[in-house]
Amino acid sequence: MPNYKLIYFNMRGRAEIIRYIFAYLDIKYEDHRIEQADWPEIKSTLPFGKIPILEVDGLNLHQSLAIARYLTRNTDLAGKTELEQCQVDAIVDTLDDFMSRFPWAEKRQDIKNQIFKELLTCDAPPLLQNLDTYLGENEWLIGDSFTATAQHHRRVLRSVSLAWEKIKIQSVVSTEYVSFLH
Repeated sequence: MPNYKLIYFNMRGRAEIIRYIFAYLDIKYEDHRIEQADWPEIKSTLPFGKIPILEVDGLNLHQSLAIARYLTRNTDLAGKTELEQCQVDAIVDTLDDFMSRFPWAEKRQDIKNQIFKELLTCDAPPLLQNLDTYLGENEWLIGDSFTATAQHHRRVLRSVSLAWEKIKIQSVVSTEYVSFLH
């Protein structure tokens, strides 16, 4: 078993899906959390100057979804067949496309609130409706068991829910999705 060291800020963010995977697969790893004050010094030492980083026996891997795919590749979390694996990738990438539009780095709170409000009132409802349609009557988004898609889906919905609370607007997210988060 390789030695794993996950490097990320002292928050959930993009490393959370990796932590979920480690926990679900019962894989031991070092969870190295960086404080914001230390980031400028550490940033220049990392490939592409971004985190999360997963050290695997001294080799640095970057990009949270690439790391998630690496960790789940030979498990049912990635999908049981190549077709299911492609479906998992497609849903995860769809959710990541949406999440990447969130204005996390925006310094002005009024602008951040406006962007969140537009995303959550204009873009989130059709995305959630599309996911609901894709799910149909199935218990799982992909195949007949829990996959990395479900983990990422939960993370995205939690972020949407938290953003919604933060800017204090009425949620149009269905109660089914909100209850899924808890």
